Parts: sequence; C-alpha cells; structure tokens
Amino acid sequence: MKCAAVIDDDDSSRLLYAKYLQDKYEVLTYESGIAFLDALPTLDTLPDIVILDVMMPVISGYEVCRLLKSSESYSAIKIFICTSLNSAVDEEKAVDAMADDFIVKPVKYKDLHYFIEQHTTD
Repeated sequence: MKCAAVIDDDDSSRLLYAKYLQDKYEVLTYESGIAFLDALPTLDTLPDIVILDVMMPVISGYEVCRLLKSSESYSAIKIFICTSLNSAVDEEKAVDAMADDFIVKPVKYKDLHYFIEQHTTD
C-alpha cells in the first residue's frame, strides 16, 4: 500500500484528510512541519504524497515544501499545498516552493483524489 503524510496544525483537517485517503494509502499525520521533518529520516517507508498546510507554527508549509523538493532524498515525493489561502500570490508561493499542486480548503473527497490522480500513477 502507498503511503501519505498529512501535515496540518488543525486536528479536524488532519482527521478529515486521513479519512479521505485511508482507502488507498497508509496515512501518517503530523501536527507541524517540524514534527514531520524530524520523523522523516526515521520512517521505514517514505510517503508517496504529502498533503501540506501552509500556516503552521515555527515553519510554514511553503518552507517545508521547499526543503523537501530541494533534497535529493525527498524530491520525488508529491507535495500538495492545501490551504485556505487562495490568492494568486499564495499560489505563486506554492509554485516557487516547487509544490506539485495547490488546493484551496475546504476540500471534498473527490476533489482531493482528483488532484492526486493528476500527479501520480497506480
């Protein structure tokens, strides 16, 4: 089974996205980008995809994305910025951070899977 990481400081968002993904992915959840970055080197299996909030304490989702995409070890992970921010500037920041896609909250089940399917193969 493929693996997904959901990183969001909002408990309800983490639970919702985990529920959306559990049919196709083993889901790991993290309440901050720092928690995910700290756990990443210890994981037995790297996530195939990351659903990543932007506004989090200490380090933004944009910075987490940039760090992962700049790393030879983690650059192949598909990263979906998922945020309530929805301006063209916010989307441009996601592009600059090398995110694979930009998803505006709230996200429906079918929409999340559509975005993921556009960037992954089974």
